[in-house]
Amino acid sequence: MHADGGYRNFDNVQGLREHLYHVSASVIYTVHATLKLVADQSVETSPDPASSNSVRYTTLGAIWVFSPSVGLGCGVKLGHGGLAIDHSYVCGLGVRK
Repeated sequence: MHADGGYRNFDNVQGLREHLYHVSASVIYTVHATLKLVADQSVETSPDPASSNSVRYTTLGAIWVFSPSVGLGCGVKLGHGGLAIDHSYVCGLGVRK
């Protein structure tokens, strides 16, 4: 399991909300030494000051670890609620030293 939280002070001139918060929790299941399945749930403050709703996402994916220091992760990010993007496909490369 993994959890994190964050705060951003969004200095802007467009009239958007300046104080933004983010929290998320993840579960990682190791199928094999080289394959991990990941599920993440996140909630963020909406940048729209007229909205009291939060922006929520569920991300489901897999990480292929093809060397001790390099892994490739891909998945789908699903939005919940009117302010979230419906879905997007994500992919990333992780490198450790």
